[in-house]
Amino acid sequence: KLRGTPHYWKDVQKDIRAFLRQNKNAPTLFMSLSMADTKWNELIDILVRIRERDARATGTKEKPMDTTDFNVRAKLIREDPITCARYFCHRRRALFQNLLLGGRMVLGEIEDYFGVVEFQYRGSPHCHFLIWAKDPPIVEDANIDQIRDFVDDAISTNTDVLDDEGLKKV
Repeated sequence: KLRGTPHYWKDVQKDIRAFLRQNKNAPTLFMSLSMADTKWNELIDILVRIRERDARATGTKEKPMDTTDFNVRAKLIREDPITCARYFCHRRRALFQNLLLGGRMVLGEIEDYFGVVEFQYRGSPHCHFLIWAKDPPIVEDANIDQIRDFVDDAISTNTDVLDDEGLKKV
């Protein structure tokens, strides 16, 4: 059951097959999420505060850091991968609770989902999800307009529909 081993991935594959059998149809959407760790100011602020707290605890003098510099941000992230991974998990949970499953439901009603978290070579987590939407159009039975409307409702690249926090306006 060790993550990343062939036995682990065989179990994941069995879980996905069980999902497919149970839902009796293919997933409606596939979603990948990657960590934008160097661009998340909240994460950098947390890492700086942890570093300052540790410096106070050891009695060392901490020099001010230029957190706008990419190399400084990357160094902070490399020095504390556990906090970074926990922050990513927090954001992933918030995305599902506030935008996908409850609250805004930006992809419509979701019946089920299956996800796996992986770590890139540099250590940053990313995840992939299979999502089963409620009442999607069946390709064989629907006309092209129904399919296009469903996709347009679920997926948007138009920033005009986003508010200042990047949330879809309802």
